[in-house]
Amino acid sequence: MTRDMQDKLEKFVRENKEEFDSLSPNEAIWEGIKDKMDSSSKQHSRMMFWRAAAIILFAFSLGLMFYVNKNSIISSGNSNVADREFVATEKYYTSIITDRQNLIKTVAASYPDVETDFESDWAVLDANYADLKKEYGQSQSDEVLNALIQNLQARVNLLNKQMDVLKEMKNEDNTQVEI
Repeated sequence: MTRDMQDKLEKFVRENKEEFDSLSPNEAIWEGIKDKMDSSSKQHSRMMFWRAAAIILFAFSLGLMFYVNKNSIISSGNSNVADREFVATEKYYTSIITDRQNLIKTVAASYPDVETDFESDWAVLDANYADLKKEYGQSQSDEVLNALIQNLQARVNLLNKQMDVLKEMKNEDNTQVEI
């Protein structure tokens, strides 16, 4: 709109302000707006309920999966590995992993597609870790011990990357809403 047209429009509105103020919409229009708002809020309430239920179910499932996984790591470590320093190191990384997993669970509930990719990477690390534990139980090799620790570090790095991805997605969602 050009400046000249805008000035003419403003002048017209100022000159005819009383006519605009005297008009009021039909009562049926207000009722229609009210009905649409009521049905919209009911739909929103239902959708929020189902979202909350899905998030709770997802978080519970992930928590159960990670809890079972954590117990298998610790119990197999205690039975197969006699090295106390490694057991302490394993517990340290396991606690970090558990903390990061709990944080990811809360944020990842909104992004289930990303979680699927994460779980496949996690399964590969878990399988490698189990194989290394068996090998270390048989050989007590320092190389295998270092590989076990590197696997735990890789898990922490994977969780950190997952957290970064989720933070970035959350930031993108927030900027899309503001636009």
